[in-house]
Amino acid sequence: MTDLHRLRMLQIPSYRAVVWRAALAAACEQAGWAFHIQDRDDPAPVLDPARSSLVIGWVDHAPEGMVTHWLVQAARPEEALSWMREVHSLSEHDGLYETSLRLGSATTLVTSGAYVCHADDAEIYLPGLGRIAIDEVGTYPPLAACPLAFYDHLPPPVGTRVDWPAHLFRYCDGGVSVTQDGIIPLIGRRRLLFNGPHIFLPRGRWRFTGQFAVEPGDRAELHIEWGYGESVARLEEVVDRAGLYEVSLDKDWDGVAPADFRISLLMPVLDGELRFIGGSLLRLTAA
Repeated sequence: MTDLHRLRMLQIPSYRAVVWRAALAAACEQAGWAFHIQDRDDPAPVLDPARSSLVIGWVDHAPEGMVTHWLVQAARPEEALSWMREVHSLSEHDGLYETSLRLGSATTLVTSGAYVCHADDAEIYLPGLGRIAIDEVGTYPPLAACPLAFYDHLPPPVGTRVDWPAHLFRYCDGGVSVTQDGIIPLIGRRRLLFNGPHIFLPRGRWRFTGQFAVEPGDRAELHIEWGYGESVARLEEVVDRAGLYEVSLDKDWDGVAPADFRISLLMPVLDGELRFIGGSLLRLTAA
């Protein structure tokens, strides 16, 4: 059938998500289409080969058979994060991880030419279904300094910058207690001092600039990495005097993957401390 439509929508979580799902389901019923919801762990629906369909979910899995149009329903990243944490009772770290995974997947689709609408729109247009409208619903205040603010636009524009404060990172004491103010004693064996924030980034070249203060007892040999998994840019820094240090590392992301900035102690030391202040993320190139 030349007029067969197989629409697949990745929907970023939002407070309007349920309202939009109901409106889309009603539009499909009126048009005689099949409507399916496929969330993260759901199996792909079995589609009628002679019937148009819309499959909507929070993942970019393709349903069985052909997809004629990929769609993305964007949402403000701070709202998506707030919704995920509130509805699923997630920690800050887990909320950032899950929300950024969906935003990164959406970016990949948009870069590939997917049609984009927004959860805040009162009306959207879908191929084959036409215009679909919902009633206005309440708005929600933005989170201050959202760590996912670089996803305000899909795809994130080159030059987009966002600050990542120190509390987003995870600190590994290695048997040495980390104080409440984030100061890490350097005394002890070689070990990972901290890493994170494990926020998913899409394809492209990204720079992280981190700041940390060191009070070495003698000298500290630091191993600094930026990237994901074993694919990282590396820098070794020998610190033998107290002060504030800033390092910048650039790394290409070949696909959607969680970002990891980490500092390790290369050799055991007898004294000193390090305090990570935080850093900033900058998009250097698009995919």
